[in-house]
Amino acid sequence: MMLPPDCRELKTDAELQAVYRLRFDVYIDEMGRTQRYADADSRRLAEPLDVSAIQLGAFPSDDDSPDALLGALRVHFATRLELENFPEVYRVVTAREAGRFALVTRLVTRPESRGGAESAGLALACAAYQRVLSEGIDFAYIDCDVKLAPLFKWLGFDSVDRIEHACYGTIEIMRMALHDTARLAATNSPFQHLREASIDARVLP
Repeated sequence: MMLPPDCRELKTDAELQAVYRLRFDVYIDEMGRTQRYADADSRRLAEPLDVSAIQLGAFPSDDDSPDALLGALRVHFATRLELENFPEVYRVVTAREAGRFALVTRLVTRPESRGGAESAGLALACAAYQRVLSEGIDFAYIDCDVKLAPLFKWLGFDSVDRIEHACYGTIEIMRMALHDTARLAATNSPFQHLREASIDARVLP
């Protein structure tokens, strides 16, 4: 049985290189996408936007070496990002919000770590929610394939727009109000318990 993944912020070069290799495996080999910054020689997909982002990674509970990476995602904070340089997909975001929000992008996982309560994707989503909460953020945005929208709706996101992307086809842009407890409770989101735990931790003497 697969052990639940452990998640942490990735900072070393070896860890980041593992992320870029995993992205290449997923986007190029598995999905057959065309990616501007993909390097076929090194089999890496690293982007300029990585420089200003936080990278989170999921690892097996019994192995935290870079080569054991099960999945990763990227978190951008509006206060640290030059949003005018961000891809067209997020013009929708900047038109709606000003101030403190986060963008979560480039969620990738190994095929064997997908599905179920112990999936790397779910572990990473929870880790990202906790990380964003710690920054005092009010809203978070993602984009996803329309087929995945029900999953993110369960987590607490709601659709705000749907656009046609040159590479990915129809894309759903989704928004979450991180502190909307009624919304989280409506779908029994795992995030509601993380928010309660975060509040409890702040009020402890």
